[in-house]
Amino acid sequence: MAAQYEAMPPGETNCFRASACRLGGRNSRLLEPLVEALRRYVIAADKLHADDTPVPVLAPGNGKTKTGRLWTYVRDDRPAGDTASPAVWFAYSPDRKGEHPERHLEKFRGTLQADAYAGFNQLYENGRIHQAACWAHVRRKFYDLEQAHASPVAREALGRIGALYGIEEQIRGHPPEQRRQVRQAQAQPLLDSLRQWFEATLLKLSRKSETTVAIRYAVSRWDALTRHIEDGHIEIDNNAAERSLRGVALGRKNYLFAGSDAGGERAAALYSLIGSAKLNGLDPEVSAPGADSHCRSSHQPYRGVSAAEYQLHTSRSVHLTYSWTLSKTVHSGRLLSGGRSP
Repeated sequence: MAAQYEAMPPGETNCFRASACRLGGRNSRLLEPLVEALRRYVIAADKLHADDTPVPVLAPGNGKTKTGRLWTYVRDDRPAGDTASPAVWFAYSPDRKGEHPERHLEKFRGTLQADAYAGFNQLYENGRIHQAACWAHVRRKFYDLEQAHASPVAREALGRIGALYGIEEQIRGHPPEQRRQVRQAQAQPLLDSLRQWFEATLLKLSRKSETTVAIRYAVSRWDALTRHIEDGHIEIDNNAAERSLRGVALGRKNYLFAGSDAGGERAAALYSLIGSAKLNGLDPEVSAPGADSHCRSSHQPYRGVSAAEYQLHTSRSVHLTYSWTLSKTVHSGRLLSGGRSP
């Protein structure tokens, strides 16, 4: 669409932009059944990775932006040897209140791998959802300390945490039971030693030091940080969710802000489909076979095509492209039928 926009004379671009916005709204409605199928598949998992990121949204009436949130929920058990198709579902909310993940996950049962955001805490209260924390967040705090102050304590913490990741590298893609056995034999002693070292180090530090804050962050979440030792399905970190947000970070540099809350919801739908396609090795920029022929041919350039014809043809193309993408993602129907059906 950007190519058509750039090829138009200046006087025609405003009309094209308005038509493109209307087209985006119509196409998002066409995609709703696909996104709903994706949501049901993701929520049916026994383990999810979750995270969120801010997205600027134009506030109505004053021309300024407010801060909305995009929430990501990733189903990906390939590191534990699972052959089910990975997928990601994005949801938009106008703020970061804990009621939003509570609503998103109201039918989810299992393990939630997430950061220490307090809004997730209410999810763990009744035992329906179990918390698994993220060692990458712990490591990042010590990495920042080492980079800023060349801290020997931070350097040793990084080395100890790195040893845990070395074990994970060896068992990536192995069955859950094998992962559990290796972790208990090799990682558990390292974790016991790390916990003792943390507690001994705290006695030597000021209570207000940055190193103390980093250590207490880990110690206060120890049960959630070590849950993966007892369950081979769980990962050592939440990097799967963080990777899913990279495209959002890149997008913010290009579109700057969403035009409304409805625009945020449309963005979430597209991020869901595109992100799931990428997780399954599909290129979302490649149209479905024959889809582009709905929009143009070498004998029918965009200029000269009426707005009504353009919107009709492009709507068909978008629906065909994403229907094809999702059908390829399901890998013979596993995505639509696998797991529980919330």
